[in-house]
Amino acid sequence: MSDSKSQNAFTFPVVDKSNLRYLLAVKDFNNRAVACRRQEDFRCAIQNYTDALRIDPESAVLYNNRGVVWLKKKAFDQAISDFSSALKIEPDLGVTLYNRGNAWRAKKNLDCAIIDFTRALKATPDLTQAYNNRGEAYSEKGELDLAIKDFSRAIAIDSDFASAYNNRGEAWYKKGDLKSAESDYRQALKINPAFEEAFYNRGKLRLKNGDKAGAIADLKKTLKIDPDLSKAYNLLSRLLKSSPKNVDARHKKRLLPREGD
Repeated sequence: MSDSKSQNAFTFPVVDKSNLRYLLAVKDFNNRAVACRRQEDFRCAIQNYTDALRIDPESAVLYNNRGVVWLKKKAFDQAISDFSSALKIEPDLGVTLYNRGNAWRAKKNLDCAIIDFTRALKATPDLTQAYNNRGEAYSEKGELDLAIKDFSRAIAIDSDFASAYNNRGEAWYKKGDLKSAESDYRQALKINPAFEEAFYNRGKLRLKNGDKAGAIADLKKTLKIDPDLSKAYNLLSRLLKSSPKNVDARHKKRLLPREGD
């Protein structure tokens, strides 16, 4: 599971006090954009960031923050454009490099994502999310040893990083090291007992180990936390030898074609 939270916690830049009117206008548009974003009114947020950029077109912060909104809208090309504009102004902004890496990864351009995550870590060495997400990119490329190394680095910085444990568990699982995988899933669930993805992954592992009862128990816990996780319904249905017609009607729509294990 990706830790794909975009990084936009910048303080607003300070300008010369002689430009008080300018400063107030830009801050006003920025504050409106932040309020819109919190309400998930992304169109409003983008408009206000755009208005602010008309006044201050050299603000890397504003480009980054508007890029974050584009990313939330899944408008990845626009997000990349804004993050790139920010980086032309300030080339070593770690959080912006991280954000652009997430946009590249969302577009399945894993090589560009890895480059940006690597640059982000050079600029901000303790950015645990960048290690985690670079690890996921490596995992998606099948470079599991590099993925495990990155997840381990994220854990070394933040020992309570449940997603990194879960992701490292998945990498161990793909390598066939089920013992290490189960240990990481267990730790992820110790940190976050409501981590539905870790329950699902451990359920898959238990099934692979021949523990059908344990797999069923984990899948039921998964669905208790996230009733909309269709892949868990699909796998549980198979284990219970059910078919969609035998499933409670309110869940039929969630049973999608079987996903790969």
